[in-house]
Amino acid sequence: SDSAQRTVANLVNHLSGGLNGARTVRSVQVRDSVVAASATITLASFAAGTVLLINGVPFTGKGSAATTGNNEFDISGGTDTLDAVELAAAINASTTAGITGVVTATSAAAVVTVTATQPGLSGNGVTIENLGVVATGTITCSSVDNNDTVTINGVVLTAKTAVADATAEWLVTGTDTVCAAALAALINTTATSALITGHVRALSRAGVVHLFAKYGG
Repeated sequence: SDSAQRTVANLVNHLSGGLNGARTVRSVQVRDSVVAASATITLASFAAGTVLLINGVPFTGKGSAATTGNNEFDISGGTDTLDAVELAAAINASTTAGITGVVTATSAAAVVTVTATQPGLSGNGVTIENLGVVATGTITCSSVDNNDTVTINGVVLTAKTAVADATAEWLVTGTDTVCAAALAALINTTATSALITGHVRALSRAGVVHLFAKYGG
């Protein structure tokens, strides 16, 4: 939506341009090996429910119901400056792999600066993406058994200890984290049904699969 596309502006160090669309990605990059890569996120009338992916980890702007430590941040303060303070705090409080020990954040006025903790090339892979306001959901993998199923938009995906149909089955050997990664990969690549392909995207973190609608509304 128009409101989603104008909620966040993103400028990346040594890259020109801003965040022009709901699925635009800019890599945090730096040419100087002594300087840590950084990027800025400018909050402008940030809409509740907007999801930012920072290094692949979703951060969601919510009202006063935001849960501390759950990669959510409170935007009920009424100003972009206060929203920026909350986002920076959520980034710094996150214990999620890909954030903790990888990036830190500061805020000034309505701008949040995200900085890689390591200087030079090691920080170049960090990304920031604005998904806008989209439907979201999670699937938690916990001791998944052979033949357990997940139904997404009417499409049944089945857990298997030996995969026979790579378009509808995912491998569950190994840890919950490995299981979730396999399920997310299946969701992102399956050609089983148009009800998934083109409509849903997934990423996995520590045994949890995060689902995002590809379109808002």
